[in-house]
Amino acid sequence: MEPLTAAAERAGRPRPRIAVLVPGVVTADTEGARAKAVAHTAFYDDIPSYRRIVELSGARRAAELVVIGDEAVIAARVAEYFDAGATDVIFTQTDLTTPEDQRRTWEVLGALRRSRRTDAATALL
Repeated sequence: MEPLTAAAERAGRPRPRIAVLVPGVVTADTEGARAKAVAHTAFYDDIPSYRRIVELSGARRAAELVVIGDEAVIAARVAEYFDAGATDVIFTQTDLTTPEDQRRTWEVLGALRRSRRTDAATALL
């Protein structure tokens, strides 16, 4: 994010916010969630601009970028995005599995947000 920050400073502006939209869910049913993720994200694989982003991310298809796992997996991925320069991490597709999994996802994201309140960056739902 150095070029963005440097450009903002030269223009006399504050550091820009970098928002990342991340599909993901906390679940024990990783196989079921992955199958749903494939179905929900397949259309991205046919759009050239999205395809390029998927490739730059090191994945072969968009579904591979969906964050699926337990609370530790979600927390680790959120940390990776903030470490890479994101100021806002916004989870989407939290309803891939069950309402209970969605609640668990929101709980871990809420806990992460509360733990970062003193930082400039915020984990959002």
